Amino acid sequence: MNGSLVGYFQSGRGMRRGDPISPYLFLLSMEAFTKLLERNTTEKGYDYHPKCEGLKLSHVSFADDLFIITAATAKSFQVINETLNEFAALSGLQPNLQKSQIFFAGIEEVMEQQLFSTIQMPKGEMKNQYCAEVKWKDICLPKKESGLGIFDLDLWNRCLILKQVWNISCRKKTLWIKWIHSLNLKQDSFWGMKVPLVCTWAWRKILKLRTVAKQLIRKVIGDGKSSNFWYDSWHLLAL
Repeated sequence: MNGSLVGYFQSGRGMRRGDPISPYLFLLSMEAFTKLLERNTTEKGYDYHPKCEGLKLSHVSFADDLFIITAATAKSFQVINETLNEFAALSGLQPNLQKSQIFFAGIEEVMEQQLFSTIQMPKGEMKNQYCAEVKWKDICLPKKESGLGIFDLDLWNRCLILKQVWNISCRKKTLWIKWIHSLNLKQDSFWGMKVPLVCTWAWRKILKLRTVAKQLIRKVIGDGKSSNFWYDSWHLLAL
């Protein structure tokens, strides 16, 4: 080792850290876990998060992380715990509870303690660190003028939000778009609905930029089933 002899070491089977095949094995494992959780949430009863109930959304996977979303009830936590134990018994993969966290929102401490007794995971905390504010015009200055030389982030943010306006209006087949139509739009017209008094920052920004997007979008009527006479921009004069 490192150019010199060392003692014997015991061989074993396994996969080295960072192996390219690791993400594929994770996807296969999560596919099996998904089927187990879908079955248990249907057969054993499960209280979905209020904002995920319309799509029956119980979890999402991102990279090599798993996010389980649920209402803070003993029944739901019991279903999750039973699913984790069943998955561990079938696959031999034990969840690392030390690297797992539970995040609560709007739950009393008494209820939190009751739920912790079901699943032994530490409580996660969102840590906010204070950062001194810098004017955008200074940030966008060239580096030779003591700026960062980056584009105007406010303008880029508007462009990205307008892209979401386009995706919503076209009903792009993604989980997030389906969630928006199920939770926020329901049967309302995206172009005609009013900005709610209580909504998320992102949804408020999307709705406020509709006037900008409407100038650049034209609706193809087709058979008219998916068109709205009053709100869709279907006329060349944008009437």
